[in-house]
Amino acid sequence: MDQKVKLQISTDIEDVTKISSITLEDALQKGYEQIMIFEDDFIFCVSPDEFHNSLQYLTNMEYDVCMLSYNLYEYMNTHNPNFRKVLYAQTASGYIIKRHYFQKLIDCFKYAVENFEKTNYHWLYAIDVVWKTLQETDNWICFEPRIGKQRASFSDCSNTFCDVHW
Repeated sequence: MDQKVKLQISTDIEDVTKISSITLEDALQKGYEQIMIFEDDFIFCVSPDEFHNSLQYLTNMEYDVCMLSYNLYEYMNTHNPNFRKVLYAQTASGYIIKRHYFQKLIDCFKYAVENFEKTNYHWLYAIDVVWKTLQETDNWICFEPRIGKQRASFSDCSNTFCDVHW
């Protein structure tokens, strides 16, 4: 298995979306079964052992995307108390995607970039906003409790310092 890690860092909304799309395209081409994406503002809320154990629980779950960090607005309980079915959540600082879903997310990200370039409406075309329609119809889950969160940092999108407490 290819163990190389491509580290690309950007804080620009358009660049972040493009990098995420390129990362998914690369994973698709290389035949990866799933990938985990972390943005530069992700921080863990659990110990390394808890993270490892949580990943073991994930092997028995059917999902398209599993959010490691989230601001959860709507959800449903699942048969497994370690997970919730995401209906509406924000933040893209950490998530896992299964291979069968790579192309759908690539298409979503390309749509976001195209429309952001035309309008500059980050509040409509940021990753964690544009993918909400997919959450409503597809199989998105999240860990309970959350694995990580978005750390306090300056947001280029809103041009303010953001410190989300959830």
